[in-house]
Amino acid sequence: MKKKIHFLALIIVAFSIIISGCNQPKSKVDDKATLPDTLKKDTYIADATRFKNETSVVLKKNEESFETMNARIATIRKEIRDEYKAEIAGLEQKNAALKKQIDEYTCDDQEHWIPFRTGINQALHEIDSLTIEVKAKY
Repeated sequence: MKKKIHFLALIIVAFSIIISGCNQPKSKVDDKATLPDTLKKDTYIADATRFKNETSVVLKKNEESFETMNARIATIRKEIRDEYKAEIAGLEQKNAALKKQIDEYTCDDQEHWIPFRTGINQALHEIDSLTIEVKAKY
């Protein structure tokens, strides 16, 4: 009989813990809702500035890579050299356009920041992929 009472008491305690845990109000507060607008803007500006600096470093490395690729042109046959030169020129143009786009971006437009950053990241990935393809060809 004692075992049945202990077992029943254990089930009641476990059941009450489960039920009380389900009925507790959510104490998790949305961080975005509690941040003041000035703090949000400061965070956004810091993120945009950091992204612009990091992207500038990547674009500079791309330019150095293009210079190295142009230096290798001298050892390639003339027929291939023109095609190689044209592909490098295309990469340089894309890199320069991306650099201009980043330099012209102002940190005032908060709602267009995420699509802008996504577009820049996609363009950087495209340039990297094309650079790898060109290096592999020649």
